[in-house]
Amino acid sequence: MMNGSEGFLQVAFPEPETIASAKVTQFDTITQRPFYEDTFGEGIPRADIDAGLYTAFYVVYPPDFDDYWAEAGADTYPTFEMRLTVEQVNGETETYTAADLGRCPQLRGEYDETTNTVTMKVWWDDGEDFPQVVPVAPEQAEGDTLSVTVYVDGEPLPPEAYALSQVREESQYSTSDNPDVLLTRYTYITVATASLPQPLAAESALSCAVHMTLSGQPFTYSLPISTAPRDIYW
Repeated sequence: MMNGSEGFLQVAFPEPETIASAKVTQFDTITQRPFYEDTFGEGIPRADIDAGLYTAFYVVYPPDFDDYWAEAGADTYPTFEMRLTVEQVNGETETYTAADLGRCPQLRGEYDETTNTVTMKVWWDDGEDFPQVVPVAPEQAEGDTLSVTVYVDGEPLPPEAYALSQVREESQYSTSDNPDVLLTRYTYITVATASLPQPLAAESALSCAVHMTLSGQPFTYSLPISTAPRDIYW
């Protein structure tokens, strides 16, 4: 789950020639019905099956909270299972379920034109420990260890371009049961700051990737970064 609102799904097909069709269902165990059928309803494209790999992003909250709460109860949140149904060419059907989506990092990145650096902040949404981060080493992204890479025009910055630090941020919040009582939340953030070798040209492209292991499977999450002086949230 990325930034508390978006999940990342990856399905591998080691023997695509044996598969007639495949479909993902985002099923809520609270209301006992599927959601976002417009996203997955057509099934996994044949081209992705033949390529042996399918990836997709999905939303982890209901499309309308008022409608959902009317059905499931106030302040109730969905518990989604990602169900994969595979029909073999011999007519047999198999179903797989990913109910435990694993521990997921929260990520934020920004480019600073003044210092010509890219700063990536990484933290766990469920823990009180600093994420272990290594730069430009996806092969080391196992367990709770994450790897980050910044690309300039498609070329990765070398490991020596990164500086790692840790910071604990404090924030306050209240609950619906006690709205007048403020509670304190601490967020343990690992910061990876990458120094670019030279100022970016106007036509240069800046991007980054985060490598991780979720539920025992390797994932790479990548996206372009705006060179405008503002935060990019994932």
